Amino acid sequence: MRKLHPLFLAAFLVFPICSAFAEEGMWLFNKLPDKVREEIRRNYGFEVSPEFLDHLRLGSAHFGNGSGSFVSPGGLLFTNHHVAADCIQNLSSKEHDYMSNGFYAKSQAEERKCPGMRVRVLLEITDVTARVQGKGASVKDAAEANKLRRAEMSAIENACSADGFDCQVVTLYAGGMYNLYRYKEYDDIRLVFAPESGIAFFGGDP
Repeated sequence: MRKLHPLFLAAFLVFPICSAFAEEGMWLFNKLPDKVREEIRRNYGFEVSPEFLDHLRLGSAHFGNGSGSFVSPGGLLFTNHHVAADCIQNLSSKEHDYMSNGFYAKSQAEERKCPGMRVRVLLEITDVTARVQGKGASVKDAAEANKLRRAEMSAIENACSADGFDCQVVTLYAGGMYNLYRYKEYDDIRLVFAPESGIAFFGGDP
């Protein structure tokens, strides 16, 4: 994999201080209903624009075992301690037990690259429902129809991945919708800060 510009990993623990309720429900970045937009505008005076939704999507990062968020233009990422645990453990040694004692890089030169860690950023979502559902639509045998749809999903992913991106066709609503997710993957992820595990897991809830 080609080397990309480095991202920087900060492992923090977030303690919820209040309960949050999503009154308008949970929606996909590319499928926020107009009714919900209007409710948010009316109740909170905030206009949920397509640009704002793109900002949220591009500000989110997907680790192999969790999620995180960008918190600076320079690529600083914020995530939970357990998401970075493998990196912290792999960088530790007899002399430096970062899991027990924590880690802090005072400069970029002191940041430590996380072995084998990758992060994906969702660049684009494309609705491919008609294309996938069209395959096997006239086939009566359910197993054969499903085989044709899966073959079409693979073809879509392969065509998308030819440009060097990580692509995945996601099945939504039990086959009611199919979206193509196009990701950019980063493999130069560096540890910037991690608290000691005694703080990170205080209370027993990772």
